Amino acid sequence: MTMHEDDRGRTDTVTVEDMAATPTPGLLRRFLRLLTFVDLPIKQKFLLLAIGTLFWFGSMAVVTVFALTAIQYKYHLVSEQIMPHDLAAREVLSHLQNIDRDLQFIGPTDTGADLLAVQSMRDHVKAIRAVNARLSLRQTGSSGTFIENVVRSLATTSPADLQYLQGIMAVTDRVDRALDSYINAKRKLPRAIDPDAIAAAIDDAKEQVARGVALATAHSKSVAEEYGSINGQIYQVIRESVNAILAVLLIASTLLFFFVRWIIVAFQRP
Repeated sequence: MTMHEDDRGRTDTVTVEDMAATPTPGLLRRFLRLLTFVDLPIKQKFLLLAIGTLFWFGSMAVVTVFALTAIQYKYHLVSEQIMPHDLAAREVLSHLQNIDRDLQFIGPTDTGADLLAVQSMRDHVKAIRAVNARLSLRQTGSSGTFIENVVRSLATTSPADLQYLQGIMAVTDRVDRALDSYINAKRKLPRAIDPDAIAAAIDDAKEQVARGVALATAHSKSVAEEYGSINGQIYQVIRESVNAILAVLLIASTLLFFFVRWIIVAFQRP
C-alpha cells in the first residue's frame, strides 16, 4: 500500500492492485514511433530525408534505364534482324518465282528463248546470293557507342534464321548445278543431245525452286509472327515501366509528406 498526499492535505491510498491495473506506456506506440523516426533529432531527420530522396530518385532512374534498355534491345531485334530478314525473304521469293517462270522456256529442243532463260536464271541466282551475303554482313557489322554495340551483340541471329540462310544457300547452289548440267547435256558434242539428262536437270531445278519457295514463305511467315510478338513485348515493357514509376512516385511523395510534417512539428516544439 502507498500513501499519496494531494495539495489540499488529503491522503489517498493506492494499492498494489491499482498500480498493476494502470497501463504502462504502449509498446506498440513506441515501436511505431521508432519505425517512423519521430523521436530522431532534427539533424538526423534532415539526413534521413536527403538519403530517402536520393534513394527514390535512384529507384526511378533504375526503372527508367532498364525500360529504355529493354526497348532498345527490342528495337535492335526489329531493325537489325526481323525487318532485314522479312525484306530478304520477299526478295528471294520474287527471284525464285522468276526462276520457276524461266524454267518453262527450256527443254530438249533448241528454241530462241532457252539461252536467254538460262542467263536470266543465273542472274536471279546471283541476286539471291547477294541478298544472303547482305544479311550475313549485317550480322557481323558493329557501329555506334559501346552501349549500342553491347545491346546489338545481345540481339543475335536466331537459330531459325541461320537455318533459313543455310537452306537458301543450298537451294541456290543446287539450282546453279542443275543449270550447269542442263547446259552440258545440250552441248555434248559430237554426241547427240541427251534428253534424259536434260529432263533430270530441269526436274532437279524445279524441285529446288519449289523447296526454296517453301523455305522463303515459311520464313516470311515466321518473321511476321515474331514482329507481332515483339511489338506486344515493347508495349508490355512500356506499360509496366510507367506503372512502376507511378508507384515509386506515389510512395516517395507519401514518405516525403510525412517527413516534412515531422520536421515541421519538430521545429514547433519548444
